[in-house]
Amino acid sequence: MPDNYDASLALAEYSPLMFSELVPDAELLVSQCNTLQFIGKEGFMDIIYRLMTGIANMVSRLFRAFKIVYRIFKDLKRTEWQDYRERYPASIARIKRASYMDLRSLKMPLPKGLNTTYVDATQKIIACLKACDMTTRSKSFVQVSENIYKKLNEGSATSGIVAVLFEQAGEVNQINKLFQIYDKCFDKSSANEAEFNKLYKSTDEFSLECSLLTDHDHFLYDIHSVYKALNDCDSYMQKSLAVLNALKNKNDGPSISKEELTSLSNACLFMAKTFDTYGLSVQDFHRVEHNHVEVCKEVIRKMKF
Repeated sequence: MPDNYDASLALAEYSPLMFSELVPDAELLVSQCNTLQFIGKEGFMDIIYRLMTGIANMVSRLFRAFKIVYRIFKDLKRTEWQDYRERYPASIARIKRASYMDLRSLKMPLPKGLNTTYVDATQKIIACLKACDMTTRSKSFVQVSENIYKKLNEGSATSGIVAVLFEQAGEVNQINKLFQIYDKCFDKSSANEAEFNKLYKSTDEFSLECSLLTDHDHFLYDIHSVYKALNDCDSYMQKSLAVLNALKNKNDGPSISKEELTSLSNACLFMAKTFDTYGLSVQDFHRVEHNHVEVCKEVIRKMKF
C-alpha cells in the first residue's frame, strides 16, 4: 500500500490551539463592551477608539491565523471527489453494482487513525461543519463591520444591524459537543489500510458515502468565502480605526452604540472559540474524501473493472 494513502495534511504551522489562545483576550473585550454604561458623542470618542482598536486587533489576529488553514485550499478549483466522479462515473457504478462478498476482504486505504466506517465519520464531520455554519456567520461579521464603517464615514448605515448569529453562547457548547463526537472516529493508530467490510458495511453504504461527499463538497469550496469575509472584516475595521483616529479628539463625531460594539466583540469571541473546530473539521473532511477516492482506485485495480 503506497505511503501517501494517509493524505494527512502537511500543517507544520498549524496548532490545534492556534485560535483558542485568542479566547482570553476576546472574552475581555466582550466584558468591557458589556459593562460599558453609555457611548455617545460627548467625550466618549477616546473610549470608542480604545475598544474598537482592541476589536480590530482581534480581527487581524483571527485573519492571520486562518490564513494557515486557507493556504492548504487556496488553489482549490475542483475537489478530488468531484474530479474523480466526473472522470470515471462508469467505474464508480461498477463498484456500486459489485458483489459485497467479492469486496469485503479486500485491503483498502483509510485516513490515519480512522476507527469506524467512512459513512459514520463523514456524517459526524458534516454535522459539526453544519453547526459551525461559518459561511453565514462570517457574512454576518462583514455586515456588522461594514455598517459601522459606513456610519463613521458617511453617516449612512442602517441602524440596528447586529451580529445576532454570534450571541447564542449555547451554540459554542453544541459545536464543541459535536466535535468531540466526531473526533472519537479517529485515534492514534498508524494503520493506513483495513478490509473493505470494516470501512463500508455494504455496497449501499459505499454508495451513501459517494452521495455524502457529493452533496457536501461545498464545505471545501466555502473556505474561499470565509477567507474573503475575514479579509473584508479586517479591511473595514482598519478603515474604521482611521476615521476614529481623526475624530477621537472631537466631541461631535458619529457615535457607535454599545449594542454594535458588543455585537462585534461577541463575533470575535465566537470565532476564537470555534475556528479551531472548523479548521480541523474541514481538514478531516478532506482526508476522508481523498481516501474514499483512493478506495475507488484500489477496488478498480484489484477487481480489474
